[in-house]
Amino acid sequence: MTISKRTFLPLSLLVSIAAIGCDAGPDSLDDAVLEAELVDGEMSSSEAMASNELAAPQTGEHTTVSLDGLAESDIVRITHGEAGAFIHDDGDGTVSASTTTDDPANYWELVDSVYGTQFKNVATGQYLKTSTTACKTGSITGSGDGASWNETLVNGGVTLKNYKRSTCCEVDSASDTDISTGNCHSPDSLMRVEALPREFFLVDIDVTAHEAQDYCASLGTNLATISNENTNDLVAELCEQSSDVLCYTGLNDEVSEGVNAWVDGSPMIYENWDATPQGGNGIDCGTIGATQQSWIDYGAWEYGYCDAVPRPFICNGPRMVREYVLVDIDMTATDAQAHCQSLGDDYDLATITSQAENDIVAALCEQSSDVLCYIGLNDKVSEGVNEWTDGAPMVFENWDATPQGGNNIDCGTIGATQQSWIDYGAWEYGYCDAVPRPFVCSHPVPA
Repeated sequence: MTISKRTFLPLSLLVSIAAIGCDAGPDSLDDAVLEAELVDGEMSSSEAMASNELAAPQTGEHTTVSLDGLAESDIVRITHGEAGAFIHDDGDGTVSASTTTDDPANYWELVDSVYGTQFKNVATGQYLKTSTTACKTGSITGSGDGASWNETLVNGGVTLKNYKRSTCCEVDSASDTDISTGNCHSPDSLMRVEALPREFFLVDIDVTAHEAQDYCASLGTNLATISNENTNDLVAELCEQSSDVLCYTGLNDEVSEGVNAWVDGSPMIYENWDATPQGGNGIDCGTIGATQQSWIDYGAWEYGYCDAVPRPFICNGPRMVREYVLVDIDMTATDAQAHCQSLGDDYDLATITSQAENDIVAALCEQSSDVLCYIGLNDKVSEGVNEWTDGAPMVFENWDATPQGGNNIDCGTIGATQQSWIDYGAWEYGYCDAVPRPFVCSHPVPA
């Protein structure tokens, strides 16, 4: 066994906003939190380098939540726990169980009432209700007309209990189509409520839209998905704090010109285009206006070139930090990456995107048994094209004054001490499989 040092670094360039305000994290080594952790000292078997190609999930970034954890105007879908189908508004006063993941009629906006939570369908504007025999949809005609719901825990699952009739919607898990009302203790009534993103964080670094998505993905999330006016306001407020008048979001029509989509696969259930939005072939990546301009309104959307104009951007989710782990075992760079990946999901050799992060990694390496440590920097795919192993874009560099490099000298190191041939905290390349050294891993965690 070996002792490693684990560091939580709040990303100094990130700003988080929720409905109640802003929160900015510390941005220096002095503000970091260090804790010791035992890490298995046995070297894991060598694995091939993970692909850096990013594939967006096809079902959206849904988070399972309780009704108590939601707020008015949040967008959710209601999923049957066993059947895996969604409660869908058929548009004719009936509801059914749908397995189509991107149908807007599967999504409901929360509306508070004194009797419980009401679900307003984003496609039809009708409310989820119940009669004596069936779940259905309709307009609200009175406070006790069967459109209010409360959450209860039954046999380890969640049911939505109707306020007026004390019954629950049931999905026949055999057919996955019919939705009736019945006993709230039946397995057919067990549901889960999944919410679309309603928290976001700003990264005030100028990168292209594709690099922005890579950056968000390196933190385990995607560029921002906007599902209603409330979330649009939050994203616009964040962008207003940036250094630009536009910020990239997850909006795009890259797959098919004119077919608008979110990079995380969520459905297009809300739009807020500028009065005269830019767009066309090759102009495929969405932005949101941070200020009122003559050519774009505050909070309005338009497309821009994906790889031409670097801008700040907004990611989904609560503010994230990178957690760094020093592993003081001598391994080649290839084996070091395999070891990092064996520590858990989203672990890889260390990614560094700011001076503050570089200071943290250098300080960790200084505690190792060597004068250099491997990090995730490499140019293995194409000589001279620098990359991070987790796919994050190169938004910060700290090369030594005379860095080593060249053909087959492709794996990055960071200096742990001041030497005649490398500066403290500076980067240079070394052979990937020749010299075993300690190394630093990183992975994203919520702040």
